[in-house]
Amino acid sequence: MTRFSPKKILAPVDFFKFSIDALRAALDISEIRGAKVTALHVTEEPSMPDTYGHSTMLHANWQLIRERVFEESRAELEALTLEAGDSQEVKCESIMGDPTNEILRMAKDGNFDLIVMSTHGPTGLNRLLMGSVAERVIRHAQCPVLVVRGNG
Repeated sequence: MTRFSPKKILAPVDFFKFSIDALRAALDISEIRGAKVTALHVTEEPSMPDTYGHSTMLHANWQLIRERVFEESRAELEALTLEAGDSQEVKCESIMGDPTNEILRMAKDGNFDLIVMSTHGPTGLNRLLMGSVAERVIRHAQCPVLVVRGNG
């Protein structure tokens, strides 16, 4: 029987406590197995307000808002991985798009052999209507998915 020994681990994070627990679990696995960890945060694309005529000035301001949101999420991801990783090196990727689609795309395109993510994210009616990102990733990922239940 061969042992599963991942070399590349993708750890999607959404900045909720549960995803930080999952990142720490990914780092624990990487320490034991010598794997590389990539922390991924997907910022949902902010939608532009629906206004008639979309002026050039409104569009330019919207681009600035979009860039600022992206930069802030990238900075938060880097701070989080430094805190969670202690001395371990973690590659940070921050992108905009649909979380499920981007996690699946990154896992496939990056040849990751394990995704480690948390069970929780959106709650309540939002989760009932959309389903959870973790559930959709489990259904469609081409590599194993380890789902970590948070300590909360």
